[in-house]
Amino acid sequence: MPSDAVPASAGETGPRGLILDFAGVLTSDPREAQHAWCRSEGLAPGAWRAALAEHPEGRRLYAALETGKLAQAE
Repeated sequence: MPSDAVPASAGETGPRGLILDFAGVLTSDPREAQHAWCRSEGLAPGAWRAALAEHPEGRRLYAALETGKLAQAE
């Protein structure tokens, strides 16, 4: 524990922090999973990323998903 950290009070329970994992910091590189999915679907390895990064409708849909305006199932 860092020297300036405040220890939990007696009896205190619950989360004390939040860990976020973006772009393979704690997990595998997401590009590997994207390429594997593309291969399993018979697509070129970069198709998933291109659809989200280069295609205007793909970018719009991904932004809507990330902001909660589009459900995961949609």
